[in-house]
Amino acid sequence: MIDVVISAAGTLYVPFGGLFGDCGNYNGRVVAISTADPTNVKSWATTLNAGGIWAPGGASSDGKYVYVATGNTEGAQMVGGAYVWGGGDAVIRLGTGAAFTDAPAYFAPANWHNLDVADLDMGTSPILFDQPGSTPSHLAIVFAKVGEAYLLDRNDLPGVGSALGATGTANSTKKVVIGQIISAPVLYTTKTATYASFKGKAVTCPTGSGSLTTITITPGSPPSLAPAWCGGAGTGSPIVTTSDGTNDAIVWLMGTEGSGQLQAFDGDTGATLSFAGSTVSIPNTRRYNAPIAAKGKIYVAADGAVVAFSLH
Repeated sequence: MIDVVISAAGTLYVPFGGLFGDCGNYNGRVVAISTADPTNVKSWATTLNAGGIWAPGGASSDGKYVYVATGNTEGAQMVGGAYVWGGGDAVIRLGTGAAFTDAPAYFAPANWHNLDVADLDMGTSPILFDQPGSTPSHLAIVFAKVGEAYLLDRNDLPGVGSALGATGTANSTKKVVIGQIISAPVLYTTKTATYASFKGKAVTCPTGSGSLTTITITPGSPPSLAPAWCGGAGTGSPIVTTSDGTNDAIVWLMGTEGSGQLQAFDGDTGATLSFAGSTVSIPNTRRYNAPIAAKGKIYVAADGAVVAFSLH
């Protein structure tokens, strides 16, 4: 399955995963194709079987590197009393240009093999962001099926080890969800805080309830995560709109797969917002789908139809 294609420094990066679950003999793979010379093709793949690149978010890039998240691998061998990691359950940082095929930097939690066996791999793509006032300040966050959020220094991925803020035997910064996280999360910054929103039932909801969880990334040395608000009900992936990049943040979420309603929430408080068409049910929608914001409208795609909502 081809995920999301991105372009950086004159190269297309195409990540691949399994079509449906861990079927057949395949490896997670990222293919780099030169836009100037499409015959110039390079690739990176997990060394163990499976380990598909996670969708629907696909790959991320800060212009210097390409980042992907991998699923569980199969067939790990034990050497010297420990299993040898082979590319799965991880955030992978690939170089661009001539450095693409060099050995990538990566983060995999210390319990990666347990995650392999339980099929509890990464459940989202990594989101890259900068947070002035934090040390480190060039960050990445990724969410796992096991319901944990991993906050990382994207310039210094530790290999097999712990995320920022982890203590003792903990491998994640925060257990944020009861159950699994499988979604395309969204990150946004307002004048109040930096937030990440994603589908999943929260461990703690300071305000609201529902299947949309929002956490804050608090500046510090290192930065930390805390619950913010919950709301809504749905199987879609959220998006955020603002009036100027920080003000009037609204989180949009499509409802339950099959026949749901578009929902809107105040980005700081999680308060439900009403709008024209908020009671309209959209048939034949699919899980993971995200609304699209363009030219003053919100578009929702479904089987055989596209529904538009005006923001004016």
